[in-house]
Amino acid sequence: MSVDFGGANQEATIGGLIFDATHTQMVGLIGKVFANYVQRHRAEKWLLFSNYVIGDRNRPNEVVALTAAPAGDYWTRRCPMPGGQNY
Repeated sequence: MSVDFGGANQEATIGGLIFDATHTQMVGLIGKVFANYVQRHRAEKWLLFSNYVIGDRNRPNEVVALTAAPAGDYWTRRCPMPGGQNY
């Protein structure tokens, strides 16, 4: 299959076309969902956790995973330690 990408005629794969279509939809959706998440939790601080699988020959593909979580007073008010201790 041949597709014109901005004047550069390149071979396209089905996987590439699926990725492009999904990416275009997800970028807009993720931005809206994340904005709603931030608005709903109203935390003054945030934690960002990350996990990576890159260049591992024992894995079928490479993966980057990111998780954003509210922190600061938001966390301590909602997740107290046993016995009421502070962090």
